[in-house]
Amino acid sequence: MARPKILLTRHMPEAVERRLAQTYEISINPHERPMTMAELHEAMAANDGLCPNPTDRLSTPLFRQPSRVRIVANYGAGVEHIDLEAAKWAGITVTNTPSAVTEPTADLAIMLMLMVTRRAGEGERELRAGGWVGWRPGHLVGQSLSGKLLGLVGFGRIGQAVAERAGAFGLRIAYHSRKPAPPEIEAATEAQHYPSLADLVRATDILSLHCPGGSETRCLIDAEQLGRMKRTAVLINTARGSVVDEAALAQALA
Repeated sequence: MARPKILLTRHMPEAVERRLAQTYEISINPHERPMTMAELHEAMAANDGLCPNPTDRLSTPLFRQPSRVRIVANYGAGVEHIDLEAAKWAGITVTNTPSAVTEPTADLAIMLMLMVTRRAGEGERELRAGGWVGWRPGHLVGQSLSGKLLGLVGFGRIGQAVAERAGAFGLRIAYHSRKPAPPEIEAATEAQHYPSLADLVRATDILSLHCPGGSETRCLIDAEQLGRMKRTAVLINTARGSVVDEAALAQALA
């Protein structure tokens, strides 16, 4: 019996590819770029399964064409790049990996907070460029995390994991979400719920985004919200780029 044919839209870690090859006949996009619509159409006609990633756009027309694919197994948690209704109409199952990136993303958020507030990126660039002339008291003085208010937009798995880590740095935790977290979660993270996003934005020293992408959160952080932030505030986005109005952000920074 022939093995199911699976296409990976990007190379995955070698161990993952080896394991997949034990069960499936796999092929891999040879280009280190998102696949074009024409390439995706061809893949849908030739394979039983498709493993895309967030850089691929699986829109309605893709699912309206005759397709051999029966499953789209997304490499990641977010699925806003996949037209779920069109996939359902076509009888194609869509899966994701909701908990696989929780810990790494929380680590990344804390790393970015430290890099920005302690100006680590600036220091590294100066050193590599040969600009380091020695220590002096007023050079690259950053901000301390201790005592600052961390505002989390979204308080799901990743937001809670960030809150757990942030407490070790002496950060106070606040969050905005559609509804408050269970009391035991708030107690464990010492987090305070802000029903109003505007109030959270005004109050926080570090605003960290952990909400899903998609139409409901597109440009959630817009010119109005950016205008509410403290001039010394830090914005961290480990969610989706679409959550921030990039043009408004560039203008605010300028």
